[in-house]
Amino acid sequence: MSDKVPHVAAAIPVELAAEARELAARLLAADDPESLRKETVDLVQRLTRAGLEAFFLEPVRRLGLGMVTQSMAKMGLSSAASAIGMAISRILGGLSAAQMRQVAALIDETLVDLAVR
Repeated sequence: MSDKVPHVAAAIPVELAAEARELAARLLAADDPESLRKETVDLVQRLTRAGLEAFFLEPVRRLGLGMVTQSMAKMGLSSAASAIGMAISRILGGLSAAQMRQVAALIDETLVDLAVR
């Protein structure tokens, strides 16, 4: 069996990736990772929005669809991001210190640098 697993990748801003890696390192090293909960919620919400934009808005732009379609896509993304953001806040709000460290490990695991084609 192959140890390779297919992935779907979303390009995100370099600055956001750097911020995510830095926060993940702080979470892993923190005596009290729960003290970084608010920052973690904010970061995960921004990562989620960046992923939604990459998978939802970028194809609309690349297809050259009209402004009305682009506006509808943006409105849909905004609604989805708002609902997901509330869920992220609630879910991360109830995590233990050990689970907060697992979030850091997930951030590290999912952030990969890929060559641009």
